[in-house]
Amino acid sequence: MRYALHPVLNLGETETVRDNFNDTPEALEKYYDSFREMFNTDGWQNLCNDFKDNSECINSVESTKGIDDLNFRKGQLAVISTLLNLENYIKSMEEEHYKSYLQEAGVV
Repeated sequence: MRYALHPVLNLGETETVRDNFNDTPEALEKYYDSFREMFNTDGWQNLCNDFKDNSECINSVESTKGIDDLNFRKGQLAVISTLLNLENYIKSMEEEHYKSYLQEAGVV
């Protein structure tokens, strides 16, 4: 069984943690542990705080110079939103995979 992951995490043909999945609970646990470890670092917290601060400036229509600038800002906000929501997304995916595993194992 292949697990669905967020498109941002699918980095194409390069080798990633995802490429090394053998679809075992242990492999998924290692994958999610790596995210939990990252989310608990000061660097991740600093990055998220900087993104939150920057998004307020980027979201200002007052300083937009034209339609191209507006579209560029929309793209910036989309990327920032994806990163700021990544922790909740990963938690949801982990819960979904755990429930799926329990169902496949006949526990639930």
